[in-house]
Amino acid sequence: MRDPAKPGLAAYFDNAEMRDLRLDAEEFGRWRSEADNALAGARVQADAELHNWACFSAEQAAKVAVKALLHGLGRAPLGP
Repeated sequence: MRDPAKPGLAAYFDNAEMRDLRLDAEEFGRWRSEADNALAGARVQADAELHNWACFSAEQAAKVAVKALLHGLGRAPLGP
């Protein structure tokens, strides 16, 4: 539940439920490594002036980074 007295995302993350979450560092690290690899690929594509592909790859890297957090918290979305 959002606390209207707190600005931005702090309102969502500063509560007892979020403080009780534990991060599975191994699972988070595995997914985070994949996100880092995808972002590195996006940088290579950007350096090669393949800007459309670089943007696509950067977006994919961001999605994998979010999945890293969700998997690390044990709240993985459905699907691979």
